[in-house]
Amino acid sequence: MKLYSGAEYKNPLTTIKFYYASRCYSLDCDALDNKAASAKWENLPNSSTDTLIFYSQADCTGYRGIARLSIAAGVRNFDQLKGTISSFMVKTKTTTSDTISNFHPFHTRTSLGAKQFVLGYQRQASVSLT
Repeated sequence: MKLYSGAEYKNPLTTIKFYYASRCYSLDCDALDNKAASAKWENLPNSSTDTLIFYSQADCTGYRGIARLSIAAGVRNFDQLKGTISSFMVKTKTTTSDTISNFHPFHTRTSLGAKQFVLGYQRQASVSLT
């Protein structure tokens, strides 16, 4: 998934690679937390019930915005959540996924911290389990 600080996919922030559904991913560094205004993704589950949920607080709490993965491959403008995205989760009803490997059915916390951050215009965050 690619996060952008501007609406309409402008000003790339980072690319996040993740491999588990039903797991909360918190953006635990100043460079990412509360910065996203839009997002694009590919290769995610896309049945009619699969969703990507963005939250205004860490640990997948607070206000949320929901994108149905069967309809969209991005959010051009987070509107009411713009500048407040602190975490996200892919929700799927299937127990296996070809596009997200190693499906884990339990809600656990995963952080994207500053130590996993590669500086540059095309920064890429990696995931560390906490």
